[in-house]
Amino acid sequence: MATQSPVMRLKALKNIISMESSNGFPNRAVSGGLDLFLRSMKKEKAHPAVRLLIEKGMLDIEYAELDRSNRERWAEEVVRILAPYVQVLQKPLKSRASQKTNVKRREIIVSIDSPITDLRSVTRNNASRLNRIGVEIVRDLLFLFPRRHLDYSKRVTISQAYIGEEQTFVVSLWSVREIQLGKKLKATEATVGDETGNL
Repeated sequence: MATQSPVMRLKALKNIISMESSNGFPNRAVSGGLDLFLRSMKKEKAHPAVRLLIEKGMLDIEYAELDRSNRERWAEEVVRILAPYVQVLQKPLKSRASQKTNVKRREIIVSIDSPITDLRSVTRNNASRLNRIGVEIVRDLLFLFPRRHLDYSKRVTISQAYIGEEQTFVVSLWSVREIQLGKKLKATEATVGDETGNL
């Protein structure tokens, strides 16, 4: 894991305090609590802002043991100490991506007869799957209805079940277990039932 620079850690501290403040100082902005993060910041004492925080005793506190009002006071003091450094922390680094000219995205107007690949959320894989079931344009997608309907008005009890016909049952799950099918293949077997019998 790459170590963070002191500037990055100070930015992180500033963001953590902001999150703590907006959530009422619950000590949940950092995994494991803020105390661990503060102890690790002491290693960055070469940076003047961190050195100042150490001199003022701001990194020696037990944040987890403070009540809400003391946490708030501590956060205000840290923000005050970091204030002269905030402008330096907020300067964005220019990356190559930001230096490049902004390329305008071509806007695609999607109509009902447009191919489904014009939709932003339809990937190439999804398009091929949809093509297999006959969906090629947006209109096809709008009229894609479920091929199966669970008709709860025509419920059947287990004792009335017919083999080879789709039927709707309302059952309770009694047990589930793993079974062995051959040497390497495993399957799940479930027992379900209603007042007339079990499957």
